[in-house]
Amino acid sequence: MDSSSSSSFEAVMDMQIAAWAATTSTGALTIARPAYFKIKGYRSDVKFIKGAKEALAIGPAQLKETGYKQQSAHPLFTGENMFHPDNVAALNAVLHGHLRRDSRVVPEIFESINDSLLLFGSPTSEGLSRAVFGYESISGDEDRLAGVGMVAHLPYSWDLDKDNIAHCAQRWVPGLNSPTIRPNWPILCPEGKRLFPDLHHDDFLRTDLLLITKLPNILADASRGSEHYIVSVGGAHGTGTRAFERLLSNKGVLRRIAEDLKIDPEVPGTWPEAYQVLLRVGDIRHDAQNGSIAEKVDYISSVRISESSDWWDGWRRRLAAA
Repeated sequence: MDSSSSSSFEAVMDMQIAAWAATTSTGALTIARPAYFKIKGYRSDVKFIKGAKEALAIGPAQLKETGYKQQSAHPLFTGENMFHPDNVAALNAVLHGHLRRDSRVVPEIFESINDSLLLFGSPTSEGLSRAVFGYESISGDEDRLAGVGMVAHLPYSWDLDKDNIAHCAQRWVPGLNSPTIRPNWPILCPEGKRLFPDLHHDDFLRTDLLLITKLPNILADASRGSEHYIVSVGGAHGTGTRAFERLLSNKGVLRRIAEDLKIDPEVPGTWPEAYQVLLRVGDIRHDAQNGSIAEKVDYISSVRISESSDWWDGWRRRLAAA
């Protein structure tokens, strides 16, 4: 249940309690203990999840104020006005379906790039993510990207060199007349472990992976404030990226992330300046018209990234000089 639904529920409960109180002869309300604790627990849970989203920088109010930057770099969707449909679907989910089909494309956003940014898509499809994390093409091949920048120093990253990957994955992407066939990009984990999305016998995705990363906004001057950030939402494939919507409504997974990152939603001092979360998405429904859409998201792991201000400033200088 989302925050608006929970607010409605609480309003109804308050009205009912007020009505019950008004019908008693003494004006006092008697409520069964199990119902009282259930209501109290529900409200506590809603409050915790709301705070956890804010601590992770994916709360509704934050997302409304965050800039959405999309620079298409996918080899199947090139051109100034072309965007990967799965990345746009993820953005539309965050905006609750309010993204109009005739929304204007603004190729340059010099001012908003200094504020907080939400990036959809891995560096295979999203150009600004490629710059921020530090991926460069090998010999001009867009399916061979080497992580030569910050990403080489982060706990999790995408392996985007097709020469390292034997198998390809298939899935449907809206607007295309045939299944998309792409290398089955894995996620590189601590201690050299590689996690691949699982494939069916026909090579269609059975599961996908989603990597969420929050960083200080290293595109902006630090003196503009310490709370500007970048949140990157990038699946191994677009199906994973699109599943961000499932995370936002999954209270159990959000609670587990907050607990593992040792977040107290009521204490901003415990909120991570930077973190990474790895999720598995499943129950994928493959549909030629609507695309391959995951119905389920499961938690794998998360890590808090604790670096000095000088470390982040070093990456700011490198990006500014690029």
